[in-house]
Amino acid sequence: MSSLLYRLGRAAARARVLVVVLWVAALAGIGGVTAVAAQGTDDTFTIPGSESQQALDHLGRVFPQVSGASAQLVLLVPDGESVDTPQIKQAMAGAVDRIERLDQVAAAISPFDKNVKGAIAEDKRAAMLTVALEVDQTHVDPQTRADLTEIAADLADEVGGGAEVYTGGNAFADQVPKLSAIEGLGMVVALVVMLLLFRSLIAAVVPLITAVVGVGIAVALVYLATAFTTISSTTPMLPTILAFRFALHSPFFFFSRPR
Repeated sequence: MSSLLYRLGRAAARARVLVVVLWVAALAGIGGVTAVAAQGTDDTFTIPGSESQQALDHLGRVFPQVSGASAQLVLLVPDGESVDTPQIKQAMAGAVDRIERLDQVAAAISPFDKNVKGAIAEDKRAAMLTVALEVDQTHVDPQTRADLTEIAADLADEVGGGAEVYTGGNAFADQVPKLSAIEGLGMVVALVVMLLLFRSLIAAVVPLITAVVGVGIAVALVYLATAFTTISSTTPMLPTILAFRFALHSPFFFFSRPR
């Protein structure tokens, strides 16, 4: 294996210009095809055959307006106070009206609705406004969450007197992890470590460049596969982790071991 790697490295070094051109062409070509053909990731998860999935599918057919995600706005007033006052009922009604005008909202149900039971705490300190959305959790627009959060803050201000409004429900649940700025921060840390180890800017930067190119091609191929099959948004994280792992580990091994 070592002799094979030696011959491969020597050939790449001798034809370095051609190697760089081929890698850049591969990155550009695969990236271009991906940009045209990719269909995007899909974070909709199902468990065919399970009783819970059958129940959700049946609910979607019978009551599609309530089969989506849900959110709750919980109003909490200080000790000794009650939510069952005309002022709070009016403020809650205004919040319901605003919420029902939002996109993706199917219905907003006031805790003071005569058909609602159990939405007000026994000590009258808390009341829960329920929001039914038209979409499932994975398709909730960030703007919808922001609007609900803003309405919750306005409701707390309107009630006043130290009242607080908390948002919850699966519409606000943690989202599927995706690539973020953390990966970029990891590259900066890797660059600093390699600068300290290699004491050469070129030796430190080259592994990062090869890692970025490798990650770019790997991730592009993953997104290209969305044209043929369903892929979760977490999938690109795996080639990213593996590519950076091997691209940055190999220089440490080859340069530090002889020392």
